[in-house]
Amino acid sequence: MSGKKARGRANRAKRGAAAVQPGTQQVDNSHEATGTLTHNPGRLTRAQLVDTLKGFIENALEGIKHASDLWVASEFAGDVAALTAAAERGDMKAQVAMIIMSRSGREGQDWFRKAEAQGNMNALLWLALFIVYQYLCAMDEGLEREAIQVEAMYQYLCAMDEGLKREAVKERAMTQLRVPADCGSSTAQHALGMLMYVSQYSADTKSDLLDAARWIRKAAMQGVMDAQYELGEMFRHGVFCDHIYMRFARKYIRRASVQGHVEAIARMKDLRSCVMCGADSASLACSLCRQARYCSSTCSGKHWCEGGGVGGGLSGGAGARHKVTCPRTHTRV
Repeated sequence: MSGKKARGRANRAKRGAAAVQPGTQQVDNSHEATGTLTHNPGRLTRAQLVDTLKGFIENALEGIKHASDLWVASEFAGDVAALTAAAERGDMKAQVAMIIMSRSGREGQDWFRKAEAQGNMNALLWLALFIVYQYLCAMDEGLEREAIQVEAMYQYLCAMDEGLKREAVKERAMTQLRVPADCGSSTAQHALGMLMYVSQYSADTKSDLLDAARWIRKAAMQGVMDAQYELGEMFRHGVFCDHIYMRFARKYIRRASVQGHVEAIARMKDLRSCVMCGADSASLACSLCRQARYCSSTCSGKHWCEGGGVGGGLSGGAGARHKVTCPRTHTRV
């Protein structure tokens, strides 16, 4: 037997023995460092997630409305009668414009039924986003009921029915979102995933959040920067999995930052800082895991042996000695 093979067997035997001794822990090297929801100070609160989703939906609704207004102005020059006739003939863009312009819940309901029967995905997306937005607004206990009834489409959603339960609105919102999401709408996919995330925020098991992450990932793969950032943060905090995957976190957050996502840009700056002293644009990285970044070999050696770092972007936390938390080391003592 060659010396290299013999040393390999001896090292594996030592690691196996160390794994069963008190005070040691054997870690599977196929994953990056472990992390759980029990100690996750950087993770957004449920209220912050709600605000994030509300902001995304507000922008999406405004974008749909703006595009519709521009189309109506260019095609009909303010001729409502001609627009109505086009909608009656089955023009999908005209139907969306009529739904947005509806002055009463009854009128909006009629136009939506026509659009739904025709399979108008843009109309379904508009209504689904509107339902989700109103549900999120209703989650604010300090919001007066009259304040969420002023919108005509919310009247269509039976908000005037005092017996309507909040959970019923949420279930209807998810049902409405699934249709355009299944048809490939990245906006619907991200909204649906985030709504699931908000609903399951305090789930006992991380697997309950796996479906939410899957929908968000579908939107991220289509280039939605909000989805890319949220997915990166979910990987960074180990929200839906048993491990913290910093490599994937960096990957998705970087994609969002390239598109100009403000929070992603700030997060990438944090992830590129020196773990030990916090200096910006640290050019060196741990030769083993490539996660921990340092501004100098001095900081690297000190953090490896002593810990006490202040930077971010590191599995296991910056304060611990890196030789204990490095994902590529095999034995934790």
